[in-house]
Amino acid sequence: MPEEYFQWCEVSLGNLDHNVRQIKKVIGKTKFMAVVKADAYGYGLEKIAERLKKNKNIDCFGVNTVEEGEFLRSIIGIKKPIVVISANVNKTNIGKVYKNDLEIELGSDYLIDILKNFKKDIKVHIKVDTGINRLGFTLDELDSTLDKIKKTTNIKVVGIMSHLASVEEGFIDYTRKQIARFREAISIFDQKGFKGLKHIGASSCALAYPDGYFDMVRVGISIYGLWPSEETQQISVDPELDLRPLMTFKTKVIHKKRVPKGDRIGYGCTYKAKENMVVAILPVGYYEGFDRRLSNIGEVLISDRRARVIGRVCMNMTMIDITNFEKKVSIGDEVVIFGKSEGEEITAEEFVGKLETIAYELATRIPQFIKRIYKE
Repeated sequence: MPEEYFQWCEVSLGNLDHNVRQIKKVIGKTKFMAVVKADAYGYGLEKIAERLKKNKNIDCFGVNTVEEGEFLRSIIGIKKPIVVISANVNKTNIGKVYKNDLEIELGSDYLIDILKNFKKDIKVHIKVDTGINRLGFTLDELDSTLDKIKKTTNIKVVGIMSHLASVEEGFIDYTRKQIARFREAISIFDQKGFKGLKHIGASSCALAYPDGYFDMVRVGISIYGLWPSEETQQISVDPELDLRPLMTFKTKVIHKKRVPKGDRIGYGCTYKAKENMVVAILPVGYYEGFDRRLSNIGEVLISDRRARVIGRVCMNMTMIDITNFEKKVSIGDEVVIFGKSEGEEITAEEFVGKLETIAYELATRIPQFIKRIYKE
């Protein structure tokens, strides 16, 4: 246990390697984009990218911002294609796109005008909106848009892409409709004489819907060892697929306190001691990523046992009940917020399930000032 930290996250790079191998077995010859946007989903962009840089199964990288792409290219030294899969490109940063040989998602007339006026060659993936109704050109717009792009000689088309709305929720009928629309878009794309990668699928598609593979899949959440949803796991093309979570979130005991029967614990007096109790205080609260919604319902692991959160989660502290095993708990003892502790485990699914949210939020909600410690 790191003496200098009061909260920390342990991240397994060995599990990252394992997950990439597992996913590659499923997708076969389909190209593999590793999505490392949003600080690698909260796991730490630098260390994750350094590890994936060496992985022969990864064909390219997906980021959210030009600055993330610049970091991968100039600091990490990645030579493979890097695609900015967002609309975060403008007149201010287009020069960085060119300088760092980044590829970008092109899904608006606004961006076409920026590229046309920039004059230097920029590689793009045409973004088609097949039904998520977010970014991209509709099918009705695509024909005239491709004509416009054809006349803009510095726009170098290297792919056509879209994004699925509902594989994770198991709405396969809507997914089929989107796939059909994407095939129609590809037909228009081909007829206009364009060539390039075709891609629409993310993690949920890679694991559960091979009809959406096309030339490449963009895998984010699953390289970090998490299923996009329970529905995705239920319809997975490989029921034996073994994804291993990368992160264990830990803290330590900073204080023990005896509370007499009938006293209240925490802000708002939401918990009343039904007996004489012993409470341990943890130096994590909603500022450190331990959500306030876990008040009176959350659990942590300590001394290989589960301990319940009692009272409201504070900004920087949380109280847990250790009455039944208080002699086994000392100041400084390690506490697992989620992850494994010997024979016990609080899974990512359990942790986010109590918050009624999704696994994608698991690590992104933990502030970057919380130290990530990387292990094999």
